[in-house]
Amino acid sequence: MKEELISVIVLVYNTSKFLSRCLQSVGRQTYPHLEIILVDDGSTDESGQLCDEYALQDSRCRVIHKENGGCYSARNAGHDIATGDWLIFIDSDDYFNVDMLRLMHDAAVLHPEADLVLIRGVATFSSEEDISRPDSIPLPQVLLRKDMIEGLMAGGDTLFVFEWNKLYRRQLIQDLRNKNIERGQDFDFNLTVFLRANECIFLDKTLYWWFQHDTSNTHQQTSVSKHWNGRAKILPEKYLTLSPENKVFGPLLLRRLFRDMAVFAGWQVGQKLQERDLETRSLFAESRKRFLGEYWKSHGIKWGEKMLCLSMSAIPSLAWLMLRITGNR
Repeated sequence: MKEELISVIVLVYNTSKFLSRCLQSVGRQTYPHLEIILVDDGSTDESGQLCDEYALQDSRCRVIHKENGGCYSARNAGHDIATGDWLIFIDSDDYFNVDMLRLMHDAAVLHPEADLVLIRGVATFSSEEDISRPDSIPLPQVLLRKDMIEGLMAGGDTLFVFEWNKLYRRQLIQDLRNKNIERGQDFDFNLTVFLRANECIFLDKTLYWWFQHDTSNTHQQTSVSKHWNGRAKILPEKYLTLSPENKVFGPLLLRRLFRDMAVFAGWQVGQKLQERDLETRSLFAESRKRFLGEYWKSHGIKWGEKMLCLSMSAIPSLAWLMLRITGNR
């Protein structure tokens, strides 16, 4: 088996309480051919010092100390110096199975045409999940470009959205960097990746634990608000820049765009935020006006769904009622 190098880019910002656990998860990987890049994004706690101490213990490790610039700039800083055949971006408060990278790489070797490998990752509030070697692993599943984009546009599943559960072939993303978007960087990045990729490999096994430790209502509300703003910017831009070979996916993007503007209208009413997020409201209104004709003519979207989404985005109180009926609040 070819001993390819995997660049593990760890994003570090004020996670000193959890960093050691994460670094142990990296250092103990049963796939040894790693380049570990720790990006200290201007931490104000002991995280930077812990990174330096770890680098002294593991010769595979390099540390970048930079001014705080956010997740997108930390990912880009690590990406800029990565030399591996494959790249993976992980968060320093998360942890994962000791066989994760070996299993992902093994799947890639078995399918040399694959451009990326996906695994299951789940949110957890526990710091004691079982990260030992798994008893069994299902056979890898091949997903084509159409499968990936449909999965991402369907929503409701972290499998396709986030960057941390994916092993990317370096050649595929060599010129691609995360954009400065307050929320939705992963969605934007992966949509671009999927539109380039020929196929990917999916291992239907939970090997990554996304640790949750900030559950304040204020944080959640602000985060959701930024989520909608990101979607209002990303989807129209991606739709307008589809290459000729990817025009076939235009209806999928339009469907997601009009669904999002409908749900956003109801969410604002439910949270009593009608006077906020004016930029997002304006962006969605502009998209509704600009793409209405193309949306209405799109095949593959049922007439009833079109009517419902258009009605909900035009009448926010109706949108909120529909969200309450469906239990999606």
